[in-house]
Amino acid sequence: MNRLTAVRTFAAPGFSPAKRTKIFADRYYIVRMQNTERDMGDGYYLAEGEYTELLPGNAARERRDARLNHCNAIAEYSGPVFAVLTSSYGHWDTSRKPSYFPTEADALEFVRTERAKHMQWAAGLRKTTG
Repeated sequence: MNRLTAVRTFAAPGFSPAKRTKIFADRYYIVRMQNTERDMGDGYYLAEGEYTELLPGNAARERRDARLNHCNAIAEYSGPVFAVLTSSYGHWDTSRKPSYFPTEADALEFVRTERAKHMQWAAGLRKTTG
């Protein structure tokens, strides 16, 4: 357990080093988040490790101001942005939001993994219908 996790766990659950970061709605940000885990009940807790996301300004602000604040850092991003919007099991779901990536290779890898999930779902569906 590092110092930041200890402070969040025992002293101030809403503490974030990025709390005073100024975020503009029309820009993109690299947001570094700490992993979370869900317990047997309905609570979320901090876990070991981190992940990063490329997010537009409003989404980055939501991560910064979240109740279970596990945002470790926010940095403005000024490079190319690739947005990927996938459909869910063959239906266009308008409530889904795009995923953003800094490189085309990352975007294509995301598409490959989503396609693999869909093919796995379709294979399971074929098994149940015969």
